[in-house]
Amino acid sequence: MAVSLLGSFFPSTQIWHVVPLMIAVSLVYGATRFERWQDILEHSLRFAIWVFGFLAVFSGLLLWMSWRL
Repeated sequence: MAVSLLGSFFPSTQIWHVVPLMIAVSLVYGATRFERWQDILEHSLRFAIWVFGFLAVFSGLLLWMSWRL
């Protein structure tokens, strides 16, 4: 009960679920394309930066649209 109340007062805490999910997806996607750890980590970092940038732009767009309404 207390956790659901805390989540309703601070909805921005839900965004922290994106970070581990983004790390996991980046590593799995990198591992499906490469076999060496160095290549996997380099590709995962580039992919995570791309995904983070996409989410930042999309979130900014949604925020801008919410201000306009």
